Amino acid sequence: FAQATMLQRQIRRLVGAIRNKHGTHSSSPSCSLPHTACRGMSVSAEVTDIIRGNQTDVQLSDDGRVLWHGIDIDEVAKTFGTPLKLTYIPKVSQNIEACQNLFQSAFDRHGYRGKYFNCYCTKSNHSQFVLEEVLRTGSGLEFSSFADLEILRFLEREGLVNKGHTFESLPLLCNGYKPDAYVSAIVNAHASGFRNILPILDSTDELDKYLQHAETLAPTDGDGNSHPLRVGIRIQTTGGGPTPTSRFGMPLEQAKQLCEDQISSSDGTVELKMLHFFVQDGIADSMTFW
Repeated sequence: FAQATMLQRQIRRLVGAIRNKHGTHSSSPSCSLPHTACRGMSVSAEVTDIIRGNQTDVQLSDDGRVLWHGIDIDEVAKTFGTPLKLTYIPKVSQNIEACQNLFQSAFDRHGYRGKYFNCYCTKSNHSQFVLEEVLRTGSGLEFSSFADLEILRFLEREGLVNKGHTFESLPLLCNGYKPDAYVSAIVNAHASGFRNILPILDSTDELDKYLQHAETLAPTDGDGNSHPLRVGIRIQTTGGGPTPTSRFGMPLEQAKQLCEDQISSSDGTVELKMLHFFVQDGIADSMTFW
């Protein structure tokens, strides 16, 4: 995130320098580069210093062209016009693999015997090309709405995911406030064979919605094995308390009560698999976390 923020600042400085050089301004917040700056522009000394001084994937060629991952941005802008959003697909898997390596390095250093699971949040970019790259890394997916589960159905039709995965081989998390349509979609996905789908509860009211589908939620396979719906509980790390539409979790005491009173007595309909900690404003005291 720090690198992304630094890159955003550098891009703003770059665009500002280009606009100042060409005397162009835009009132549109989505306009990333002015048209006049993209047609045969000569790069000023200020812009050159910004590009050569940063640690991003933007380079300056010997003849003054701006390159991004080796792509000639001037040519792209001339061909497609601006504003234009570009996504460099290989960077997706590079970042995921870098994160995986960081965790593994920390595990090795401290002798930690657990496992790291990465889940990509589909709301950040649900492009098919991006999701294909994500799945190639072995990452799971995190959904945030009923519409996101349509993505799961699409990926299945395209042969990019299939039923029969364990949670460990392909975790599918469902976060966010869950109205009835979202709950039904989760239940139907689980009943259809996606046993690796896991909704994360924000309130006791949400669990009640799943328990209303008890007969659907714990199907039995041909060998007589039942498959309860695995759930997570989102724990608040700061005060405030849950609301009927909360997506910030519940206090620890309420979570404990939920396990004792409802999950443990659900007759195998649901099973606790995960604790999810939501950090709202950050944790000032590390002892609060532990």
